[in-house]
Amino acid sequence: YNNPYFASSIISGQNSFTNLTDLTYGRPAHIASFAFSDTNLLAFAAPGANSVTLANITNLSAPVWQSALVDGVNGWNDLAKPQSVAISGNVLAIGSQGDKAVTLANISNPGAPTVAGLIKSGVNGFNAVGEVWEVAFSGNLLAIASYSSNAVILADCSNPSAPAPRAILNAASG
Repeated sequence: YNNPYFASSIISGQNSFTNLTDLTYGRPAHIASFAFSDTNLLAFAAPGANSVTLANITNLSAPVWQSALVDGVNGWNDLAKPQSVAISGNVLAIGSQGDKAVTLANISNPGAPTVAGLIKSGVNGFNAVGEVWEVAFSGNLLAIASYSSNAVILADCSNPSAPAPRAILNAASG
């Protein structure tokens, strides 16, 4: 990494990247978070567009659009204002500020990802899931930073269709 260089850019409206426009202001949406997989997949969240985009970056000079996960479209119902994304294996975690949820996606086929599970207060034994600002994986353990709950929630995602709460860290827990 002694000689970094500019490889390419991803621009709204170019090369199938059409879901990157801010829905409120009609201008290019900012990217709040991105994550890389071990298989040359790039996921990035655009809160103003209520979407997460998957791109193949095998050829850095020519990223290839794979799919767009858009809130309210094709079963992606908890992606309002996605703030953070993280990848572990074939699982993509998407933290939503607007829906106060984390959607787990199966990305084994990046061209047709599917909803694998949901982490949300009142679902699967979870509570204290408020506005999600950050998600991070360590193996199958997912850490969720919830701004409005002032908490970090630890979730076991070894079975993404049935994530399980492991701990809630906040001022009340000491």
